[in-house]
Amino acid sequence: MFRTLISKRRQNLVIMSTRRVLLVADRPNWAYDTIARALVKFNDDPDLILDIEYVKNGKRLLENIHRDYDLIFFLGWQTLLRNESYKLRYKFIDKKKILTGIHSHHAWDGRASSPDKSIPPPIELIMFLKQFAGVNAVSRRLYELFLGSGLDTVTYTPNGVDTSIFTATNEERVNNELRVGFSGNDQHDWRKGIREFIEPATRMDGISLKLAMPNDGHHVAPDQMPSFYENIDVYLCASLSEGFSLSVLEAAASGCPIISTRIGGCEDLIIDGVSGFFVDRDVQQFREKLMSFRDDHETLRKMGRQSRQITNQLWSWKIRAPAWLAFINSRLRALD
Repeated sequence: MFRTLISKRRQNLVIMSTRRVLLVADRPNWAYDTIARALVKFNDDPDLILDIEYVKNGKRLLENIHRDYDLIFFLGWQTLLRNESYKLRYKFIDKKKILTGIHSHHAWDGRASSPDKSIPPPIELIMFLKQFAGVNAVSRRLYELFLGSGLDTVTYTPNGVDTSIFTATNEERVNNELRVGFSGNDQHDWRKGIREFIEPATRMDGISLKLAMPNDGHHVAPDQMPSFYENIDVYLCASLSEGFSLSVLEAAASGCPIISTRIGGCEDLIIDGVSGFFVDRDVQQFREKLMSFRDDHETLRKMGRQSRQITNQLWSWKIRAPAWLAFINSRLRALD
């Protein structure tokens, strides 16, 4: 009987040491969901259970399941809002059990951020975020911006990419034309610059543009995106602002040099002149870099290999997920 009691106590200790965290994304197969699935896949902590649920198209209501978890991690802070005001949507959840993240500028900057200008977040947003157990930011620029604005609970956890899914399988990427790629949502074209910069920059002899967008006849299913990147030579990012673009990371992991404006995570990822180029938001500058790749196949291949190597060594989820897990675990310890 004594041994039985000891066994039961040990079982209880095991149960108590296991923590459960719910990762809440906006909807399946979008950016937050990609991050959530990567955290589940690369979680190597046997005492940390990560589940995923969705604000839209979710199978379970948060009101019914939130008590089953030690922390609720809303990947993007916008999903916490009620009626586009800085009011908490989920009042039934203890604020000290909520984690959330900052992934972009455009949700609060009035479209005023640009590669050479970062608009500070409003004090209302800082106060809104301060009431939660912790906040993470996915780019160094966002982290420094919010830390400098008074959010002392913010943690830098940059995005990563699954380099076992996005791979550079084709060394001989060059054919008779330079294949330029872009992936994104054209609903944000004012920020992405597809029609203003990317399309005009690629209207040249020997250059073709490949798009992966939800509509306008350019839809590519999520499971076909690795093939999309394998069949382009270089990736363009003409954004006014970004947090840390998953598309840029995926293209880089697939062996594409990146030509980008100086925004968000691209500043962290790209080594100018080694794995890609930084340019101003100017059609002619994009054209000049594209022509240099079109006319110099060896440089294109060399920079593509560097892009893959740097991403694989520094930005794979295997490397980056531990910072996210440490962020989560540090907040779990604070609950004890």
